[in-house]
Amino acid sequence: GTTTLYHISVKEAVQKNILDTWQCEFRTRIEVAGNRIVRRYVDLVRQVGDDNGKRFIYNRDCWEIKKQVSAQHVITALHGFGKGEEVGDGHGRRITFASINGGKTYVENDAARILYGRNGKNGKEHAFGMVNFDDVDDVQELKRRTEEELKKLSEPKISYTAKVDDLSKYGFEHEGVGLGNRVLVIDKEDGLRISARVMARKHYPDGESADEITLGNYRTNLAEEYAKQLEFI
Repeated sequence: GTTTLYHISVKEAVQKNILDTWQCEFRTRIEVAGNRIVRRYVDLVRQVGDDNGKRFIYNRDCWEIKKQVSAQHVITALHGFGKGEEVGDGHGRRITFASINGGKTYVENDAARILYGRNGKNGKEHAFGMVNFDDVDDVQELKRRTEEELKKLSEPKISYTAKVDDLSKYGFEHEGVGLGNRVLVIDKEDGLRISARVMARKHYPDGESADEITLGNYRTNLAEEYAKQLEFI
C-alpha cells in the first residue's frame, strides 16, 4: 500500500491514513528506566487483542447488558475520487470510475438505503457521502477502494455495555479480558448471544463495583480509546 501524509497531525496520519491503507490496528507501549519514560512505540498489528473463547454469562459473571444502535451517520451511497489529472503545470479535476460504472461516480448499497436511507417523496433515498484517494490513479483500484469504504460506512454503529466480573482478579488468568479481545456474552433468559470485540473498559480496583466493558462492531473507536487513555499520539 501507499499513502501520502501532507499537512496533517501525527494522530491523523496513524488513525486515518495508515490504518485505512494497510487495514490494520495500532497499540501503544512504553519503556521505562527508573522513573523516566525512555522510549515510546506505536505497533501496527493486524488485530489488537485475542479470541480466547471468553464467555460472559448473565447472572454468573455478567450483571447488566445495554444495547445502543446509532444509524445517525450511515452512508448508503459513496462518491469516490482519485488523484487529480495533470493539467499544464499542476493537477486539475480528480479522476472518477464513471467510465466503468455506467456513468455513475458513486457506488451504492440498496439494502442499507432501505433500512437507513433518508425519507424522500418516493420513499427511502440514498444518504450520499464522498471520499478522496489522493494516491489512486487507476479507475479499477479507485472503485475497489470506494466499495471497501462504503462497506464500513453503510453499517450502523452497534455497541453493548455490560457490567461484568473480571475473574482474573481471583486467579483465573484465562478468564481475563482486555481491549480488542473478542468475547461472547450470553443471556440464556432472553436467548441473547453477542459476539463482539471489547472497545472500552472501566476497571474498578477496589472490587466494590463491577467492571464495565463496551462491545462494538467498529474499529475506529478502539484506536481512539488507546489514544485517549494513554495520550500517546
